[in-house]
Amino acid sequence: MSASLRQVPLDGFCGLYCGACEVLRAEAGGRIEAMAKVFGMEPVAIHCAGCRSDDVFVNCSGCAIRACASGRGCEFCSDCGDFPCDEFRRFALLGGRLPPHFLATMRNLAEIREKGPEEWRRLQGEKWACPSCGLPFSWYADTCGCGRDLDGIKDWQSLSDEDKAFFGAARTGV
Repeated sequence: MSASLRQVPLDGFCGLYCGACEVLRAEAGGRIEAMAKVFGMEPVAIHCAGCRSDDVFVNCSGCAIRACASGRGCEFCSDCGDFPCDEFRRFALLGGRLPPHFLATMRNLAEIREKGPEEWRRLQGEKWACPSCGLPFSWYADTCGCGRDLDGIKDWQSLSDEDKAFFGAARTGV
């Protein structure tokens, strides 16, 4: 079942912008077969309605951050009085084993606190749209359909000092 991006909450509890998710973009763009090959899965496994739903991509279904925030009734991890908690620190400890786009979560959570969720979602929609043609792109797209090179414009390619400090401290136990 393909979910329209307009019907899917485009934010994760951890501060990820799901509107740039490879799986959601593949569903919206009719590239399920190609994405299935990337993940080594059957096409039927390539579906997601966002981490705030019960229809979560299999690689995200066991996310402890999702379970924790959802169980505590938090819209975002940063809403919790225990943030950054041991669970979020374990998430950060994965550091180099997580896909690079996860490293922008601290920056994103800070922006959500500062600007509010609606404004953050709007700004993320702009950030993850091609500056040349306006088409949305995913975290790991190299080029846009219009031919624009997307290297260097993704948020995880320019980590903030807060991101570097948090993820570095989590890895060193500081």
